[in-house]
Amino acid sequence: MDDRVLATRIEMLEDEICLRGTRLNARIHEVERLVERLAAETHESLCGGGRPGIDVRTARVMDLFEEVVRGVDARSIRREADELTTMKALADGMHRELTGPRTSELILAQAA
Repeated sequence: MDDRVLATRIEMLEDEICLRGTRLNARIHEVERLVERLAAETHESLCGGGRPGIDVRTARVMDLFEEVVRGVDARSIRREADELTTMKALADGMHRELTGPRTSELILAQAA
């Protein structure tokens, strides 16, 4: 493959990696916000005073927990992270194809 074509493909792949990484970062920050909400509302329910017994407060906490968990598509987030890992490995391989193996890779290959 022509080096210019390969370099262009690498650049396009890296742009996509950047876009997907930004999107994944936003999704993880949303998970963080949900966890923070869960922690704050759990603390308020347990320590905020009031008359309800621990049974009522526990039910409130569990309802909130279920609501938060329903709001997170963990499989989709993991899939996005796995795809990003695969894309990064592909980009690394393309870089090696363009520039040749790194010195450390040559040393390891000779030692094997």
